[in-house]
Amino acid sequence: MVTPNFPSLGDRLRHRLQQVVPFAVPVVEIPVKLGRDRDRLRYRSAVALKFAKVYSPPADSLALANDIANHWKTPEFEVSVTPPGFLDVTVADAALAEWLQHLACDRGWENDDSPYDRDNYTSDPSTSVEVPFSVQYACYRCGSLLRLGEREGFVKLDSPKGDRIVEPFPLPWLDLASNSPLRCIRHSERNLISECAFVADALVAEEISDRPRQILKLATRLAEAFETFHRDCRIIGRPRAIAQVRLGLLAVTRVLLKWLLEAGLGVSALTEL
Repeated sequence: MVTPNFPSLGDRLRHRLQQVVPFAVPVVEIPVKLGRDRDRLRYRSAVALKFAKVYSPPADSLALANDIANHWKTPEFEVSVTPPGFLDVTVADAALAEWLQHLACDRGWENDDSPYDRDNYTSDPSTSVEVPFSVQYACYRCGSLLRLGEREGFVKLDSPKGDRIVEPFPLPWLDLASNSPLRCIRHSERNLISECAFVADALVAEEISDRPRQILKLATRLAEAFETFHRDCRIIGRPRAIAQVRLGLLAVTRVLLKWLLEAGLGVSALTEL
């Protein structure tokens, strides 16, 4: 359903963990779960708890977790250990900015097999679900706000009806003079980022093309997070850099919603109301 290099923070974390776990383990067997803290993107991995007893010789899970943490050399993730052997991993702002940029602007993960190609949709029609208007509206509204941002001179899109931001490149996600470099500091902004990360992780981790109800749940959650963001975060009248990163969040949200609608549910995303 997704391309092999689809940008997922959870999938990237699994690959980083595979490099430091002191034994061979398939990436797909490394447990990673996004936390509930919406103000800071954190993951928890029980890889030490899962594999300590099968390690040769068997290891204490807390000792194994500390061993993994001590060999951690990846600046994009900050790791700590919680008894009895959990790895708590926080995504660094620079890595989060890179991930957002990749989805909103770079799109190097797309290939000739468009994720929006309905001919690739193979779900059983008998399991189809009705898509709430709120989901369609959220996807449409993201696109219309992006075009508004282009008319106001904040960004340039790839086409008159496009959703990929081509200028500025990169977007000013980070304010390096601040103690909290990522410019998205409001709770509603962070919550939308968290939901986008959750959706991206689900698309990579699960084969959900034949599970429309699960896809619809993802789309509904993302649409609700967008609505809260839309009510709370103005674009017009805000400082230029803030407006640009908020438009970037809209581009990320739109590409994920459109993927869920068209590739996941086989429903064309609305382009007009």
